[in-house]
This record gives sequence, structure tokens and C-alpha cells, in this order.
Amino acid sequence: NIDALERADANEDDSYGISLAIAKDGLIVLVGAEGKKVGNMDNCGIVYVYKRDSIDNPWEEDGAIELDNPTHFALFGSGVAITEDGLKAIIGARGIQKFFTYTRDSLTSPWKKVCEKTPADGENKSSYGKSVAISSDGMVALVGKPQPIGKNNDYSHGKVYTYNWNESQQEWVQVTSLVADDAKDNDHFGEAVALNKDGLIAMIGASHQTVNDINETGQVYTYKRATIDDAWT
Repeated sequence: NIDALERADANEDDSYGISLAIAKDGLIVLVGAEGKKVGNMDNCGIVYVYKRDSIDNPWEEDGAIELDNPTHFALFGSGVAITEDGLKAIIGARGIQKFFTYTRDSLTSPWKKVCEKTPADGENKSSYGKSVAISSDGMVALVGKPQPIGKNNDYSHGKVYTYNWNESQQEWVQVTSLVADDAKDNDHFGEAVALNKDGLIAMIGASHQTVNDINETGQVYTYKRATIDDAWT
């Protein structure tokens, strides 16, 4: 441990550090605090940005990313991801079933919200945005929804949505959604997601999956595709 990141304004149940993302050179980091109170809005959430001049220097606070319209229990920052160059970030807000995209022109420029996305099949308490991942070039994204609610309020299996970036429209286009072949109720498929550099390999965690009749053992799935326009297998 060479440097601990702590908040002078820490409060109980901030959930500071619930999500983390770091740029390729290790000089920029995002830290999600989904339980942070913003104004009078409990559990609204906030994402803190830190930077350093070199990997041997201490971290310095570099502002924060907040919702334009703070909302009770938005849980903004439940998932965070950043591109290789540190110029595009996606942030999940599982309490309101959205993920947001922010960009900046340079490492010294302010963050600007570009777009926000909700799932077409979203339901209350579905946890869409609990996990997010973005490819190094910012052209592919994954968004996990590990705890969707069934028609009778019973937990059903999770799902992960895949998106490709439309540069001209500055918008994410949903490609497909992924469900485990051996999906089981309450398996939390999509609890964690990761993408490789070019967005052609995806890893998806199902932390509550039953394996060999052992409850909540957990399982990790690997998907691949030849190009970003091909189907995942």
C-alpha cells in the first residue's frame, strides 16, 4: 500500500469504493460512492475522480461526477468504467436503472454528460447498472442487471446488455442481451462484468450460481466474437 484514498467528508453508509476504474497509465482513477447523500437526497451517489503525475506520486482529487438532477436512492456510482485514455467514462445508477456516459476533451477538461440509457425491458428494482465495462477505445460497453424481478416479484436470472457506440449520434446502440445457458433463479448473472481491450472478449460473473448442487458457489462465463458486429458465443 503506497497511498490510501480516504474522504475527509466521509459519512456512514457512503459505500465509498463500491466500484473502481483506472486508466491504462494508472494516473487516473474513478471511485464510486453509491450511498453518498447529495443535498437532501439520500443514497443519491457520486463518483470521485483522482489523478497523479506519475505512479510514484500521491493521488490528488480531481473533482467529481454527479447527476444533473440528484435523486433519492439513485445509487449513482454502483458501477464505473473508464477508457484507456481516460477521456470517456460510463457510470451505472442501479437505483434508477440507468447508465450514463461522460466525456472530456483532454485530461484537464471538465466532464460532460453525453447520454444516458435505460433497458427496454427494465423493471423496478432490476439493478440495471450494478456493473459496467467499456472497451479501451470506448466503442463497446457491457451493463449488468444481476437481479431482475419476475412477474410475481420473485427473483429471476440476471442479464447483461451489450452496446456498440455510434459516434455520429453520440449514443449507445444495444446489440443484444446475454443470459447464461444454464441460468437459474437468483444466480446474479451480471454481478460483475469485464471487457478486453478491443471489446471481443467478455467475462461475466454470476456470484450466486449453484454449481454441483452447492448453493451460491458462483461461476464466471466467457464470451467471444470475431468482430464487434458479430454475435457473442
